[in-house]
Amino acid sequence: MIADYPKTLNGYISNAQRNLPANLTHHFPTLRNLVYQVTLPVQTKSDSLVWKHNSTGILTLKGAYDFKRHHLPKLNWTKTIWSKDIPPSKSLLAWRLMHGKLPTDENLSLRGCALPSMCSLCMETFETSFHIFFQCPYVVNIWNWFATVLNLNLQFQNKEDI
Repeated sequence: MIADYPKTLNGYISNAQRNLPANLTHHFPTLRNLVYQVTLPVQTKSDSLVWKHNSTGILTLKGAYDFKRHHLPKLNWTKTIWSKDIPPSKSLLAWRLMHGKLPTDENLSLRGCALPSMCSLCMETFETSFHIFFQCPYVVNIWNWFATVLNLNLQFQNKEDI
């Protein structure tokens, strides 16, 4: 259906007039209104894509990498979890926890998999990543024991406290 449409504007605009195929407007009824909101250029010029994040306007792999690299947030905890002293499987678990990518009932429901939810440890509340690792009474006992061993005061109100 859509693969039959031309991939350029040739054929859609001719003699400064819009020429939309009937089957295109039939499949996309709101398209006609959107197209007529666009002002047609007076002079005929060829279009080109422009990458606005560098001076040449040409998209290169280096330019895209530099753009993306400068916009990444600085995460101080990453160097701690990706250490040679920590097994990669545990680093991956911590990374997934911090990015909200663990397959908990909460995350599965956000992705459209509706399940009845209950923490399998305490059987008291909805299963979330934060509850499983920091709020469940069983886990709180483990954190309290760990804090006494290290002689620290550990309290977690949210993920950022980790």
